[in-house]
Amino acid sequence: SNCNQYLNSTHDGEPRKWRECSACNCQTEWNYLGDSYEGCAETSDWPGNSWCYVQGGSNCNQYLNSTHDGEPRKWRECSACNCQTEWDYLGDSYEGCAETSDWPGNSW
Repeated sequence: SNCNQYLNSTHDGEPRKWRECSACNCQTEWNYLGDSYEGCAETSDWPGNSWCYVQGGSNCNQYLNSTHDGEPRKWRECSACNCQTEWDYLGDSYEGCAETSDWPGNSW
């Protein structure tokens, strides 16, 4: 994996990697310049780059301030450690960082 923060699954046969979520996680859904996006996305004004607004605002130690006047949301560039936008686990479907039935009180 290209993510240096990943952990191996504790479920036999599960090849995907995981990590706990943080204030720097992408917002699951967000709007920008009139368009809607999910998780990490490439926008028309920055082709070839993926970024997102972060869930934790200034609590994220990687945040950047918007270049648009009056925009209070914080953003960051995306990396290999980003959560999948949609994923299945133990028969259930999830979006972004989520709490699962086998680990209550934790998002990953």
